[in-house]
Amino acid sequence: MSQHNAGGGRGSTGGRGQRFGGRGSGRNSRGNNGSSGKPVAKGNCAELDNAIYTYGDDKQSERYMKTTAKILNYIFATFEHGKYVWESLEKLQAYDIEQWRPVEIDDGAELGEVEKMILQQEERDNVQRRNKFEDNMYKAFGLILGQCTTRLVNTLQNRKDWKIIEVKGDPINILSAIKEITQNFQDSKYPIISAHKAITDFFLIKQGEKERLPAYAKRFKCAQDMLEQHSGKMALREHIKRIEGYSDTKKRSIMRLPTTSW
Repeated sequence: MSQHNAGGGRGSTGGRGQRFGGRGSGRNSRGNNGSSGKPVAKGNCAELDNAIYTYGDDKQSERYMKTTAKILNYIFATFEHGKYVWESLEKLQAYDIEQWRPVEIDDGAELGEVEKMILQQEERDNVQRRNKFEDNMYKAFGLILGQCTTRLVNTLQNRKDWKIIEVKGDPINILSAIKEITQNFQDSKYPIISAHKAITDFFLIKQGEKERLPAYAKRFKCAQDMLEQHSGKMALREHIKRIEGYSDTKKRSIMRLPTTSW
């Protein structure tokens, strides 16, 4: 395949207007992981050291969680107003920037000079914050792509939705794609297979004998996210009610469901 300038323009590590070398860039500085599970290369961001996304080794799932955590912390600490991008990537859902919009004034309302000045300043602040958020999102896209090994980049570019991901330069989309790949959820023409795998993985997950609780909790959360992404939230309340001995009147019971549903 020909050299491809992935993540160019909006999705660059420097924001808008700069070019980011994807599959053809940094080919000598990034590599794939062997069966040993040890990184053999670093990403494009020196501050993130060896926090990279890999594909094709037995540590890819664990490395996804660790690398994502480091990238999110880096964004929060170094990006101007990076907390909004951090929250978007943490939830894999874009931050609601519409809440920054100033309160609309009714037509015909009479405003004093001070009120007009305040309204104008709020409008300027809204535009500046929205622009900064968009720039940071484009920057985060390039940052994430730059921490992928060549093999993972190739796999991303072979996805059916890669062109859309690349054009939008949305870090949420590329992080979701990386998550699917590293958790062994490939885009398929049979979505029901992915949904079945998500359900099976979630209900069969268990803590390893030597696995620490924080690590297991992260794996559990990842499995839950994949379940909700492919199958939606699962509410088992009606099934629990059919179990013999269940009672709605019991305030505290081992049969009682948690307040949040899967």
